[in-house]
Amino acid sequence: MTILHSGLSTSDITATGATIAAAQLPSGAIPWFPGGQTDPWDHVEAAMGLTVAGLHERARAAYAWLRSVQNPDGSWYRSYQLNQVDDDGRDANFTAYLAVGLLHYARATGDFPFIDEMWPTVVGAMGFVLGLQQPGGQIRWTRSASGEPADEARAADRRLRRQRRHEPRSGTRA
Repeated sequence: MTILHSGLSTSDITATGATIAAAQLPSGAIPWFPGGQTDPWDHVEAAMGLTVAGLHERARAAYAWLRSVQNPDGSWYRSYQLNQVDDDGRDANFTAYLAVGLLHYARATGDFPFIDEMWPTVVGAMGFVLGLQQPGGQIRWTRSASGEPADEARAADRRLRRQRRHEPRSGTRA
């Protein structure tokens, strides 16, 4: 695999990997900072950082942690605090990101046996995401703890439109 120059020195990458590894819990979870929350999206980002730094065993442990806490419907909760559920919403965006992280890992390492081991986890995750797909093709953002799809994107759009109606337009007087 060809790696383009990132502007970071080898020592910068090594130091970054060491910082991520120092925050990683024995379970494999990687919180935002020691003692902080872990969310699936940032966890995958951190695992990709471990991969770039050459800490492949640690990256595998991070992905294995996701496999160990995956919900039966294929999702993950929005956040965990010391391996306990902190926010029980289930987000399509967070759930789908495992596939990106594992593609990155596979391309960087060539460790396809590990990808094979993780494949059922990816299939479960994609099943959750596609379960939120609407007839028009759009995918709802999240599913609540009660199991109902939530349309947070639509609610955010309505809030933004209301806010814009009350703001002066550029070039006009308030």
